[in-house]
Amino acid sequence: MANGTLRVMGIEFAHPVGVAAGYDRDGSRLAELSAAGFAFVEIGTVNVTAGAGAVAALQPIVRNIACHRLQSAPLSGQRGAVVGVSIGSQRDVLDTVAAAEIAVGAHALTLLADFLVVNLSRPGSASRDGPAEARPLRTLLERMRAQVDAAGRTLARRIPLLVKVAVPPESAEPVPAAAGLAAALGYDGVVAAFERWPSVESACCCIAALRERLGGTALVAVGGVRTADIADRYLRAGADLVQVFGALAETGPSVARTLLAATTSPARA
Repeated sequence: MANGTLRVMGIEFAHPVGVAAGYDRDGSRLAELSAAGFAFVEIGTVNVTAGAGAVAALQPIVRNIACHRLQSAPLSGQRGAVVGVSIGSQRDVLDTVAAAEIAVGAHALTLLADFLVVNLSRPGSASRDGPAEARPLRTLLERMRAQVDAAGRTLARRIPLLVKVAVPPESAEPVPAAAGLAAALGYDGVVAAFERWPSVESACCCIAALRERLGGTALVAVGGVRTADIADRYLRAGADLVQVFGALAETGPSVARTLLAATTSPARA
């Protein structure tokens, strides 16, 4: 697939290797990361504070994405990196205020994003480990699904919606509650963050379990992707896409060249 593309969540990706949220928080590095060869970049996480001025505070991010769109296509004929936006809240409780903050961020950024991610993986957040039937979690995920679907109808295109969850190595359940619930509610994908896993083998076993449980829901794996071999093993275990953060933060965008051999992911429409 080195010279082809793959289709995941209805989006065409040049290959399965992209940038995780946390590296480019505001979209100011989109041109650099796209030129380096990454197939997609997840901006953020964008944490919105509800209240007056919330939308205005997001305008620099909107401008950065818009500039990327304008600069990447006209001359080269290439669209540039696919752009996702991770949206979250800095509140430690998943209450109506946190839900409103996430909704404001999604509303402001839906127009330009190729996909949106509801980030429930922040350390210290009550949403990381809540039970699947916890009412606040279900309410948030249902609200976001309905909001993004409505925006898609207005824009005449489907906007893939994902949820990001932490997958701690000590967890006895390979499928976090939020991931299973999101899949049941029709989310397009799950971003699974593998934090402090003791080995690539154990992470791959968990990815395989997630793949089986999530069915056709897209699976994006992030955490520990430092070489093309590790990326390839994650993809072979069942991930549709992989994201890089640590190696990118340490080495810079040039690390893309060492990772692009990982192109064995099967396409999922």
